Amino acid sequence: MENIKSISVMKNVMFAVKGMERQLIDACGVSLKEVLALFAIGDSRITASDIVQCTGLRSSHVSKVTGHLEELGYLERHFGSEDKRKVYFSLKRKGLDCIERVRSHNFEVPGLLRPLFDENE
Repeated sequence: MENIKSISVMKNVMFAVKGMERQLIDACGVSLKEVLALFAIGDSRITASDIVQCTGLRSSHVSKVTGHLEELGYLERHFGSEDKRKVYFSLKRKGLDCIERVRSHNFEVPGLLRPLFDENE
């Protein structure tokens, strides 16, 4: 019975997080993975490997996320001056504005997740 309860709790947590991500998408137009990448880059100029390290996302996800953010006009790629194979990312004004929208948005936190948010305030 314990395993079934664990699965049920994981499902409920997943739905709660997905609901918050839906709020993020509706309010700011970006997914959780995209926001993680934007915050990782911030006002720096970093590589995809740095984004992987900062976010915990897989390399394949970072590649998709940075590609989509570039299409949206939120970030730009720069090639290394010494090693042209090295690619760096930095945020454009639109990306910085998105970060500010996320920071100022009042998310409705589901009751299940409320203790996590209260703990980190």
